[in-house]
Amino acid sequence: MSLAALRVPHSPPLPSPQAWTTLLGPSVSVVDPRVGPVAAYYNGHTYIAYSNGDGEIRVASYSHSTQTITVSPAILSGFGTDPDRHIAAAIIVRQSDHKLLLVCSEHATSNMHVVISSNAEDVSSWGSDNNIGSSLGGSSFYTYATLHQLSGESGKVYLFWRDGDADGSPNPALLRCATSTDGGATWGTPFTIYSAGAGLTPYWSIISDGNSRIDFAPTDGDASSGDTASLYHFYYTGGNYYKSDGTQITTTRPYVPGNLTKVHDGATNGSLQAPWGISSTGPTLTWIAYDPTGSGSDTIYWYGRFSGGSWSVHQIGDTGSLPSNIMGGIAIDRNDPSKLYVGKTASGVWQMFLYQTSDGGATWTTTQLTHDTDQPNTWPFTPINAASGLSCAWLYGPQTPATSYSFGGQMRGYPNPHSPF
Repeated sequence: MSLAALRVPHSPPLPSPQAWTTLLGPSVSVVDPRVGPVAAYYNGHTYIAYSNGDGEIRVASYSHSTQTITVSPAILSGFGTDPDRHIAAAIIVRQSDHKLLLVCSEHATSNMHVVISSNAEDVSSWGSDNNIGSSLGGSSFYTYATLHQLSGESGKVYLFWRDGDADGSPNPALLRCATSTDGGATWGTPFTIYSAGAGLTPYWSIISDGNSRIDFAPTDGDASSGDTASLYHFYYTGGNYYKSDGTQITTTRPYVPGNLTKVHDGATNGSLQAPWGISSTGPTLTWIAYDPTGSGSDTIYWYGRFSGGSWSVHQIGDTGSLPSNIMGGIAIDRNDPSKLYVGKTASGVWQMFLYQTSDGGATWTTTQLTHDTDQPNTWPFTPINAASGLSCAWLYGPQTPATSYSFGGQMRGYPNPHSPF
């Protein structure tokens, strides 16, 4: 017998699983993680609120033990077959009984929908739609609803939204709030927290530590409307509001930019395109601003952390070329603000990257998580109380930014439990 006959044939090695895993697809349409949480982890499950291409609001439950997804029936419907991200839903797990609390506004209406799951930790059945819009006493232009709750205030729930016309008239766009002490069943008298001023439309990001503190990062305008927009920070705790350094803000609400701590000066460092990630640790912020030099890329990612009594701010780098004017996004890891999930272009395609720093943002190591050749990976978000089995999720598929800022395709999650990455 020849030596060749004794050789055992070998199959080629199997490729390693990709770093990410598919969570939902292909009909995911909209999430907007910039303002506040669209996902929350509790007791082995991550709950994700989203809208689909049929104009329905649904919640997906991801089991960390089985790596499977359970999708709710349509909780709300009638939002149109091409919904925009202004209506993106927000979700929390109530601390009192672990039922799910969902809120959703509608773009350019006075509707504010509140829905509670019928059972604890269960997406299969939901109560009736409680439209509280008329009791909020504002304009006919509610957008960007988000939720937070504080265990240090006996589980009080805070509902925030932007109230006012997009062009600032007849009323300026305001950051308003209403609170609930019974898990969202009823709401107190709404109040205004912040105003950038007449004719200005601010954006903001909001986060809480779940216990006693809520952090805010608002702009003083909208660069896309021609404003020279800067970024500010303040926080709430114990019934009062404070600048970044702990100085109490004693002026009467609504607060204006001059009452807050300025983090990014739009006139010198580039007008803000959008605040994005926010963490109470530090606190820490990420944002996207237009390139002040007018050369190279249109936009630049920034990272700022409050440490030693002041803000330490660094440019992370540009977003890469901007095909179709798509916004990539930059989310902060909920458990480690030295980790970021960044959408930027590589070879003309939007990819998702993991950025990590060990020196407060001065330098970064990067790992490319996706390697697609056609559709973009954008809009990363991180769940409240994120568990290591799902640190981040993002959208994969086409955007239509010129019209409704909607999406199609998949929702992906990181890390892939089957990947050694």
